[in-house]
Order: sequence, then C-alpha cells, then structure tokens
Amino acid sequence: MLSESTSLIPLTQLHQESPSSPHYLRTRAITRSLKGDFLPAIKDLTAALSLVKALAEHQSQPDTNGKGKQTSKGSDLSPDMESQCVFQRGGCYLTLAIRHAGRLTKVIQKAIPQQGSEEFVQSESDIRSLRLYARKAERDFLRFLSKVDYSPEVDREEGTVVVTLNTLFTHEGENLSEESASKELMVVHTTTNGQQEEVLEAALTYHPLLPDALYSLLLAHTLTLTPPQVSSSTSSECRQKEKAEIIRWARTVARLQSICDGYPLFLPARSPYIPRPPPSNHVNISARADWIELLRMSGQTLLSVPNWEAIVSSLPRPTTQRKSPLPSMRDLSITTKPESPSGSLSKSDYPITTERAGIVSRFVEDIVFGKGVAWDLSVTNEESKGKKKKSKK
Repeated sequence: MLSESTSLIPLTQLHQESPSSPHYLRTRAITRSLKGDFLPAIKDLTAALSLVKALAEHQSQPDTNGKGKQTSKGSDLSPDMESQCVFQRGGCYLTLAIRHAGRLTKVIQKAIPQQGSEEFVQSESDIRSLRLYARKAERDFLRFLSKVDYSPEVDREEGTVVVTLNTLFTHEGENLSEESASKELMVVHTTTNGQQEEVLEAALTYHPLLPDALYSLLLAHTLTLTPPQVSSSTSSECRQKEKAEIIRWARTVARLQSICDGYPLFLPARSPYIPRPPPSNHVNISARADWIELLRMSGQTLLSVPNWEAIVSSLPRPTTQRKSPLPSMRDLSITTKPESPSGSLSKSDYPITTERAGIVSRFVEDIVFGKGVAWDLSVTNEESKGKKKKSKK
C-alpha cells in the first residue's frame, strides 16, 4: 500500500514549524493509522484536540476592540476540526478493541484455557483491554454525534424541535426524566397498543462521516457487552438489559439512516481502520457493511433478528414520502443474484471486506452469549493507579 512507503518526516517538520496548528497532527495521525500504528495516531489526535480547544478558547476571548482575537495564518481553526479528530480517534480505538477481540476469540476457539494458566490470564487481559478501547471508541463517536443536529419534525408549525444527535443514544438509567418529559424526541414512535405509527419527516445536519460514525458506534457498543463474570450472579440479567439497549440503538440508527438514504452526499463511506492490510488496494471496509454482515451471522443472538433488513423494513414510514433519485443502501448481504435490478446496488458494486464482522460475531457468540466462561473483569492495580492519578489532577 502507498501508506506503507509514506514518510512521516515532512509532516513532523511542518508540525515543528507550526506547533500551534492541529492540521499537521491530524494528517500525521491518519497516515499512522493507515500504517497500522494506532497508539501513536491516538496520541497525535489527542494532542490535536488539545490544540483545537486552546485555539477555540483563544478565539473566543475578545481583544481590546471588543472583537475576537485573531490567530496567525498557520493556526486558522477549521470549524470541523474537532469532529474530524474525534472520528479518527474513535476509529483507532475501535480497531484496537477488535484486535484484542480477535486474539481472544482465537484462543477460545482452540480450547477453553484453564483458569490460572498463562493463556487464561492473557485472555482476561485482552477482554479488559477490548472493553476499555471499545468504551473509548463509543465515547468519541458520541462526541462526534454531539456536533450533529437532529429534528424529528421539520415541518412542524409551532417551532421545530432540534436536539444534538448524541442525546438519542442514552444508556439505561441516564436522563430518564428528560426522556419521559419529551417523548416527541423519540426516533421511533409507538401507539398505546404497541403498534408503530407513521412519523413525520425528520432532518439531520449533513456530515460526510455521519453514516460511518453511526455504524461504528453500534460496533463499539457491541464490544462493550458484558460477558459472564466471576464476581457477579446477575450477569445474565445484565446482558439482557444490554441487549435491549443495543436493540434500541440499532433501531435508532436504522431510522437515522433512512433519513440519509437517497442523498448523494450520504453515500456509504469507506473506513481506513483495518486490523491488517487488505489483499487488494481496491478492497475497502465500511462500518455499515461490517454491521450488516455481523447481523447476518449473529443477528438472532445479538438483536433477535435474522438480518439488518428485518429492522429497516419494520420502521414506520414518514407521512410525507420523499422522492429519491437514488436507491437506498439496504441489506447488501441478502443480494445474491449477480445481476441486480435497475437502480439497486449489489456486492460487486460495493467492493468491501467484512473481516471485522467475523471477529465481532465470534466475540458475541463465544464470549458474551456462548462458552459460559466466567471472567474476572475487575480493575487491575495498574488501571486503578491510573484512575487515581487522573482524579488527583
């Protein structure tokens, strides 16, 4: 791949010449992620985000004339820089989580290691690491969604309700009073008898990375599912609650994706975050394709559905149907005929690899709902020391 032969020296020199500019750090981080150096990439992106925050605070401070302070030409801050950096960092964290999941499932598939053995200790370390990275990825993708606005009814006469998109993805126990007080913000409405009703036309802020961020969020959230634990007698109940939550999140993403479908600007994005270089330069991966393939393999276990199409087709349709010149990207995994109907897309039109989906599927089947191995997920001494240091700061 071209990225493997790309030198980081010019980007490092540019950053040294303009140390207050986050742009070179972001570009160097992307290059490093393409090389597979995810931890240095995360370090660059974190530093870039610190610069973005400092520059934003500097620009917001008025000068002696009452106007915002001006930055140097090399330090001009792009309004979208923060979103780009948190998306890229979330992708790095997600890939690291999937790496640990892949190593863990390989060990379990060979033979369940004996408790106390070196393999078992390493597996417990892997599962703690993958959950840590998955939570960090989820946090970054939610931070990205906090920059995107959502309106459930754009044609509302008495004032359109607009919220940030991350508020639709709450964990159980979070903001329950707010949710109950504002049912109009729900993406999927239901009637009193439990049946779905038609919803009005909704709208989203445009961002080219939005579809990939939504499906990456689902993948990261799947990796945070709690496997059986040694010290917990309610792990089964916990997993059922988590399953209900991820079903709700998946239905929310399906509804949001239906808003994006048909617009050229929202065509499926390709993600550069891969566990290893693909066999061909013409093969890419997509978080959406990974999610679709994951449900094809483990949909019944994870969401109690056979595939993604089952969720998409169950959603209520807007009262005012938008005419779309483009087809919607539905469940590509169920397209089996080489010749697709006019206007639809098939796998041959969408060259992707879904290796990550296989790893996440094995994690769901073998670790979370499968082999019955009880893990010790308690915080290690090193992790607890790190948390204490952060709290002191």
